[in-house]
Amino acid sequence: MLDLTVILYGAVVAVMVTINGTLTNAIGVFPGTLVIHIVGSTFAFLLCRAKGLGRNLWRQGPAWIYLGGAIGVISTVLQTAPYGIISVTSINALGLLGQTVTSVIFDMTGALGMKKQKVYWTNLVTFGCAGAGIWLMLDHIGPSAAGAVLMAGLSGFSLVLSRVVNAQLAEKTGALNGSLVNHLVGLMISGILAAAVIM
Repeated sequence: MLDLTVILYGAVVAVMVTINGTLTNAIGVFPGTLVIHIVGSTFAFLLCRAKGLGRNLWRQGPAWIYLGGAIGVISTVLQTAPYGIISVTSINALGLLGQTVTSVIFDMTGALGMKKQKVYWTNLVTFGCAGAGIWLMLDHIGPSAAGAVLMAGLSGFSLVLSRVVNAQLAEKTGALNGSLVNHLVGLMISGILAAAVIM
């Protein structure tokens, strides 16, 4: 069952990148990011209300556990900005490579309260194979797309960082409450960025 959930998650991410990328291409990266967070905040709020949740959201500590939504805005921008410059396949592959490398770093160091995990030399072989495959996939992309490639790779780093921070928040507030806080913080940050771009 867990394997099916992970596969479903991967499919949802691919669809999400496509939909969000189409939106940001139409109205701009920062206004699109704002719309994405308005929809996410609304949905999270309605879920919390339906479950009778949404109380005592802001009284937990330490303060850094509330930064997941801000990091999520960075992830959204890094995922959507390359859309149309490189393929959705490339965006997802680079993002997954970035997520894998970042996850290994968290496993090795136990940073931000994560449990330390043993990392084997075979991980390096896996990175090499994944990197070679992505390199072959990107061989038709010119130097002008280097920024898009870098952003897609960095989106993986920011996604893992956001998940780690959000996991700490969810432990204190619950998963749905944590999701609501995450989206509300992201809504505030994306609103400021969209206003700055429009002005």
